[in-house]
Amino acid sequence: MILKETEASDGTTDVESVVGYTQETDLNGSYYFLLDTYIANVFSTAFGSADYAVSTARDFLINSQTDGFISRANLENSAVYNMVETRTLTDLYSNNGASTTKTPVEFTATGIDPNTTADKLWLLSYYEVSKISTRLDDGGSPNSVFWSRTRSGNNVYDVYPSGSIHYANATIYSQFVRPAFKITIN
Repeated sequence: MILKETEASDGTTDVESVVGYTQETDLNGSYYFLLDTYIANVFSTAFGSADYAVSTARDFLINSQTDGFISRANLENSAVYNMVETRTLTDLYSNNGASTTKTPVEFTATGIDPNTTADKLWLLSYYEVSKISTRLDDGGSPNSVFWSRTRSGNNVYDVYPSGSIHYANATIYSQFVRPAFKITIN
């Protein structure tokens, strides 16, 4: 699944769905890609904290130790992974609200500088998922529910294979993850 980065009227970045993409589509600009593979059984305590910055899901995606996604997928020396651009936590929280509008969420995690802390892999927000949710019916099993990074209290929004968006308690349920990443193509 692909989202194209665009510039909003207020000068900030936004995303729009890329409809009808094929391997022959001429891509030019910055794009967010959603990994097609559901990754399961990666958390000992589900999402951990509902705050994305300090969540188990984020830790799994960014750490490079033997139990992290980067190592498990053998990405360290991948030419494609070396093209992946980072997004700061400030940027990730800028459209992290639980709505289909670009609603910011206040960054509350302590001990992390959101302006300089950047991730190459992350989870899509409710807003970003809403841009492509009508195209997510990929025939995954009913249990192939993946987390977004958007929280609501102790709950984190998740996405069903049909594209519908729900929320579940972040500390109880263990869902799948589908990492997103950004690449600029010229």
